[in-house]
Amino acid sequence: MKIRSKLLIGSGILIALIILLSGLGIGNLNKANDNVEYLYEDRYRKLVKAYELRGEINNLSKRLTNIATVPSQANLLVNRREMDASYQAAVKALTELNESFTTEEERLIMQDMIEAGRPFIQYRDRIIQLVEAGKGDEARALRENEGLRLAD
Repeated sequence: MKIRSKLLIGSGILIALIILLSGLGIGNLNKANDNVEYLYEDRYRKLVKAYELRGEINNLSKRLTNIATVPSQANLLVNRREMDASYQAAVKALTELNESFTTEEERLIMQDMIEAGRPFIQYRDRIIQLVEAGKGDEARALRENEGLRLAD
């Protein structure tokens, strides 16, 4: 076999290896891109919604604390409007988060979150009823006892 033939065969094999390795590299890049897209579309968006929900729950808690510590009708009116807006935003975030769940484990976590929030809603309603009835001292006492326990 002539040197020319050997060089052509060697070059052909080298080019074939380069094409094969390039194809494998592109395939791995596509797989990595799919993984990053999954993380963004699935995990990151859920995390953003969870933080949004957490922020609205914190706003609700702050407003309720304002109502309980300064139990006047004027304060109730101002803070109740803000609470209603935060409540609507929290419900929206909760609904969007729930709709984005794809596994049973995620749905069970959501159920636990909803169940954990029920005592807070009952507490909120009692504080508002007490302030509306002019029982500010009872509202403050409820906050000092039950409210601080719920915050833990």
